[in-house]
Amino acid sequence: MAKLELCKSCKKEIEANIKVCPYCGKKYPTLTITKIFALIIVAIALLVFLLSGDNKIKVANNLKLFSVSDYAYTMNNQPAVNINIGESKEDYFSITILKSIIKENTTIYKRYDRKTKHISMDGYWEGKNYIVLTKTTEPFIKLHIKSLDYKNKEAILELEAMLISPDTKELLSVPSQTFNINNELFNNFIK
Repeated sequence: MAKLELCKSCKKEIEANIKVCPYCGKKYPTLTITKIFALIIVAIALLVFLLSGDNKIKVANNLKLFSVSDYAYTMNNQPAVNINIGESKEDYFSITILKSIIKENTTIYKRYDRKTKHISMDGYWEGKNYIVLTKTTEPFIKLHIKSLDYKNKEAILELEAMLISPDTKELLSVPSQTFNINNELFNNFIK
């Protein structure tokens, strides 16, 4: 005699291995060999992905502002400013932006596929070089000049970036972080 169970829809007694309830028409999918094989393949692919080093993204949090260039700096033969941020002298980033685009409430965005020549970023993190300029689609830099207060000599910048090591292809995330540039560093930023 076949094993019986209650239909999940109409609550009538039905055989446990049927595909459709004869009373209400509720479908009960069965696990076939093909479905089991497909699930095993997906599980193996997921396991390989998780165990490979390609999916690891390092994160650079809690960065501090170190300096803003106080000398004549250029990028693409135009006046520029260089901003250095990081955790230490060994783990740091250098951001260069053209002076001509320093305006309040301006967002500067660069990705490799965009021919943006007014911002660049590179640096060293845990002994590896990281850059934005690469032919992959992941790396980018987004710098938002939130405010420029000339009276109080303060600028507020928000930075978010994804960089890549050209040697190891490791990605490094710089989650959205805010920096205050004030006093003499503000003068360097805007002059």
